[in-house]
Amino acid sequence: MCAEPHQVQLGDEIHVGGRQMKITDMQDLPRGGKRLTFASGEALYVNSGTQLTVLRMPEGW
Repeated sequence: MCAEPHQVQLGDEIHVGGRQMKITDMQDLPRGGKRLTFASGEALYVNSGTQLTVLRMPEGW
């Protein structure tokens, strides 16, 4: 699914540079941006207009 930063949730996985990365922490930034932190410890700063490809598993899977 395609999503904007305000739609992502903890536990979502997004594709970054061909790698699937799990979001473990998020912080709101000015003007609708977010700082996404991944399980690897890496961080990605996105602005409000960034389109992300998100994988969200149903609960209980």
